[in-house]
Amino acid sequence: MDLNSREGEDAVRVRWQAVAAPVMVLLVAAGSALISAVPADGGGFEVDRARAHVDRIAAAPRPPGSAQHERVRAYLVDQLSALGLDPRVDSRTVVTPFSTSSHVAGLVHNVSGTLPGSGDGRVILAAHYDSVPIGPGATDNGMGVSTALEVVRVLAQQPNRRNDVQVLFTDGEELGLLGSRAFTEATSPDRSVVLNLDARGTSGRVVMYETGPRSAEVVSALRHEPPVTTSLADEVYRLLPNETDFVEFTAAGFAGLNFAMVGGSARYDSPEDDLANTDPEAHADMGAVVLAAASHLVDADLGALADSAEPTFFTVVGLLARYPAGVALPLALVAAVGLLAACLYARRRGLLRVSAAAVRAAAVPVAPVAAAGLGWLGWQALVLVEPEYGDFSSGDPYAVTLPRIGFAALAVGVVWLWLAWARRRSTGVETAAAVAGWLALLGLVSAVTLPGAAYLVTWPAVAGAAAVALAARVPEAWRPLVLCAPAVVGAALVAPLVVPLADTFGLAGIAVPLAIGCLLATAIPFRPRRTAPVAVVAAVLAVGLFTTAIATDRDTAGAPDQVSLMYGLDVDRNAAYWVSEDPTGDNEWLDGLVGTNRVPLEERFPYFVGADGMRAAPAPVADIPQPYLRREKSSTEGDLRRTTVRIGGDGRPAMVGLYVDGTVVNATIASTHLPGGVNRPYATPWRWGLVVSGPPADGVEVVLTTRGPARAMVAAHSGEVPTERPDTVTWRPEGSGLSVAVRSYDL
Repeated sequence: MDLNSREGEDAVRVRWQAVAAPVMVLLVAAGSALISAVPADGGGFEVDRARAHVDRIAAAPRPPGSAQHERVRAYLVDQLSALGLDPRVDSRTVVTPFSTSSHVAGLVHNVSGTLPGSGDGRVILAAHYDSVPIGPGATDNGMGVSTALEVVRVLAQQPNRRNDVQVLFTDGEELGLLGSRAFTEATSPDRSVVLNLDARGTSGRVVMYETGPRSAEVVSALRHEPPVTTSLADEVYRLLPNETDFVEFTAAGFAGLNFAMVGGSARYDSPEDDLANTDPEAHADMGAVVLAAASHLVDADLGALADSAEPTFFTVVGLLARYPAGVALPLALVAAVGLLAACLYARRRGLLRVSAAAVRAAAVPVAPVAAAGLGWLGWQALVLVEPEYGDFSSGDPYAVTLPRIGFAALAVGVVWLWLAWARRRSTGVETAAAVAGWLALLGLVSAVTLPGAAYLVTWPAVAGAAAVALAARVPEAWRPLVLCAPAVVGAALVAPLVVPLADTFGLAGIAVPLAIGCLLATAIPFRPRRTAPVAVVAAVLAVGLFTTAIATDRDTAGAPDQVSLMYGLDVDRNAAYWVSEDPTGDNEWLDGLVGTNRVPLEERFPYFVGADGMRAAPAPVADIPQPYLRREKSSTEGDLRRTTVRIGGDGRPAMVGLYVDGTVVNATIASTHLPGGVNRPYATPWRWGLVVSGPPADGVEVVLTTRGPARAMVAAHSGEVPTERPDTVTWRPEGSGLSVAVRSYDL
């Protein structure tokens, strides 16, 4: 009787421990995520002051050369003067050559001012003050500019500053990072650190997602008010087609940190990016984090940066962890060797069969691959049912909560099925060893290829090695709790990144965070008893959430349809067109303007390039800025013709493009030589191009050397479309809201 009672108690204990393990993982994940979601607050940063600046800065779009651009520049000069910073405006023409797109040039006006310190170091608060032509740019980058103004106001009140504090408002970032290039070409990076403030969304916690060279000591400045940050983001950002001014700073050798909000991307760089759609908590978070980092760096020995290493860094349970990136490979080796030793020990103890562990190891990729595949298929289904989802350039519509929960439900179903299968014919130790083996292998690979990302799998692998060894020593009842160690460590590391990763990749790239999460979830030592019902419920829940999201997304307050509509005016023929990149059926108002026919337009409009043409229909001729080209002199030598022209636009266009059909040998603008050949590899006769941002009223001089006959097309781009836009419609960030007037010339 006593023996039976004890066996019954042991069985209850085993079941309790098995349930406690996944519960512990979930509690750690939830706690780590909640802690990381709490925005920073404090340090004297007054968000109401900062938002008052945004109200003034983002009253209207301010592309370079526009009247609004000049107004904001004057406002910034006044604000720096009021803070006692003796502002200056540095104006120069900058040229950036490209090999796969038009060369870019522009006259930029950088605004800067300095709070002097007692030493010879310098902390630079950088933010660009121009915006895209179609949007007021409240977050991109009114929030960054206003944060810099408020941070320097607080720093000005701190006595005995060791290093100078320079506020730098760069110009021409949106077209080609022109202002930051102008600054770095004329400034030494010695004893300097840059804190660059920008945006890729309109809400959420601020993310420090990129570091410059010699950044280990700079990263330590984040420990006072840690943002969401990870060296994984540094690695991911290099793979994405995004650029900020920080690209130019790091290329020039500046140490520093790059900050941005990444949530709420649906309104980013659109007419909806106004003050009403900014998040005050996100603004306060950016201010508190940047102020804390700047306050630390103002009193730091910036001369030590020259000896600083590259770091691995991440936030975990609200704290900043960091160590030299060179530790990544030795740590991965320790995890691999430690796991091998633990497996040998467990095998001697009779708890690990090599064949069973090998079978489980072969199956480990099934869960993350299946989850990623369902993520991709789910996105394709969403776009198929609701094509408007595909119009959002960052992959997220206005309301993302329900679809994200739906994708999470699919991932839970996948992991549930995998755990049920994996534990059916293997012990918990064997399954843990198989998962830890993959984590150790990925740790070794990433330590060599992406060292900043290695920590995410290496530390769970270390925990897995320790868990396998310890599980071979403890009573069976306690093994589930011991074996959940790698999942607990993984949950603590991954949970703070779930939202930033989802924001970064969007629903279009949801497969990436799903794969990462499912890989670590396979380490949970739990064998589900009922598999099919849970998987079915997960699938039904996901479909229900997707359906609800599609049905309610259009009803979201202030969520207009995003459409592509542009206007083209052929000055030579006095003919105009409505043009769109969108497919038919997306929007009734748009369809009524552009019709259904796809028309090849690149022969007359170099900007309207499409593999199958673009939707286009005749439009009324409107009064928009028009381009001009004036020949000033020319000479010939053999079959080479050297022509000096002046290009510009009447009516202050946002930019002017010069395109050549012919053989361009080289060109010169603002004393900068540009290569000839082909830099526009599109299906268009205009194979060489140059775009000038914010051209002055008297135009820009360009010297062209061509071989044989050639003709030129000049285009004036402006950020207005000559039609009334319904309140239910807005421009999407790319390929929309622009008017282009073109005129051709023989060279």
